[in-house]
Amino acid sequence: MKVLNSKFIISIFFCAFGISTSAHDIEVVNDYGTTIYYNIINENELEVTKNENSQYDGWKLINAYSGVVIIPESVTYNSKMYTVTAIGNNAFNGCTELTSITLPNTITNIEAWAFCNCNNLGSIQIPENVKSIGSHAFDSCVKLNNIKIPYGITVIKEDTFYFCYNLSEVSIPNSVTSIEAYAFYKCYNITELTIPNSVKMIAEYAFQDCSKLANLTIGEGLVSLDKSSFSNCSNLTTIKINSNSLVSNCYNTTRLMKDLFGTQVETYILGETVKSIDECAFMGCTNLTNISIPNTVTSIGASAFSGCTNLTNISIPNTVTSIGASAFSGCKSLKGITIPNGITGINESMFSGCSNLTSVSLPNIVTIIKDGAFDGCSSLTEIEIPEETVIIEDYAFRGCENLSEVIIPNKVKTISLGAFAGCSNLVSLIIGCEVQEIGALNFYHSSKLETITSVVS
Repeated sequence: MKVLNSKFIISIFFCAFGISTSAHDIEVVNDYGTTIYYNIINENELEVTKNENSQYDGWKLINAYSGVVIIPESVTYNSKMYTVTAIGNNAFNGCTELTSITLPNTITNIEAWAFCNCNNLGSIQIPENVKSIGSHAFDSCVKLNNIKIPYGITVIKEDTFYFCYNLSEVSIPNSVTSIEAYAFYKCYNITELTIPNSVKMIAEYAFQDCSKLANLTIGEGLVSLDKSSFSNCSNLTTIKINSNSLVSNCYNTTRLMKDLFGTQVETYILGETVKSIDECAFMGCTNLTNISIPNTVTSIGASAFSGCTNLTNISIPNTVTSIGASAFSGCKSLKGITIPNGITGINESMFSGCSNLTSVSLPNIVTIIKDGAFDGCSSLTEIEIPEETVIIEDYAFRGCENLSEVIIPNKVKTISLGAFAGCSNLVSLIIGCEVQEIGALNFYHSSKLETITSVVS
């Protein structure tokens, strides 16, 4: 038995039956023969309201607005002229036969539930002067296909476009600062979305089940994004992130990229406002194949790309001066990488388990290669250890079974425990003149090693 989402059931209930219709103050026939009902806001302003005689016959609202409705800018009643400035609560709620509506530029407020369940309304142009749109305003407008939210709106309230499943184009202005819960829930047909720089917060389930969303751009202002905001966006494959906070502070907030957007994302593009990549930021993004890192980034945290099993290539800009432990561990498809010139040490397990890594370029200033840095890099055929290297720590190159020749530079003093253990195809080893310590198990399972040359100072 299929169980319906409780949120959806509640929404349908209130759209259909949760309406108390108060008496309207005046009714006036417009120039096209349609009777429009109004409440008086003050001595100069009116809001459009529902016909008090409308009622439900089963699921259908009768005696309601239908067809094409044009709201005038002003109304004269008893020799008094009023300006129409608002669409009131529930004004068109449940008007299933409404196909088109024109709103005047005098409208500044669209209140809650105003067009809820207008399921034959295909489009609406929201006037540029509108400064507030209430919750559920367009809830379940299932034929609505595009919407441009006017500049001046600061909050997209909860459930505003809930279950508008034909909505394919959304324009969010750079005045919006927050997008509340369920705002675009189950808007299946949105394919591209840009969150402007002004948005600071996106609440839970805001874009959940936008299953055709493929391209997403996130502005630089976003600091709060719920784990469920983009859940079940199963076709989301390309994301551009301009928010430094989102990338540089994800570990402390336990909001990693895979938790926020899913593991299906293939391409991340980081904007020039991003300064650092936090530890574990892209960990477990198993379908990630491309990552663009700008030259504004200065650090990559521990395990930042750990377990990105489909990542084949990555270009790290020379502005990066710090790369944490296990940063690329388990990137089984990574084939080649150039470490930036400012890196002085290769951290623990940085490339461990990168079984397809064939080439690595290390900068000359590297002084230490730490524990397990290249452990299990079984496809690595050559490695040029930098001349400034002093220490090669435990198991640094363990299991690099395709290495055939290794030259230890003259400044190396310590080759620690098992550093080259399991290098089963190692044939030639040249050891520099300053080596003082070679740990146990260093050439364990290196049965093909034929020549060991020690350089004498």
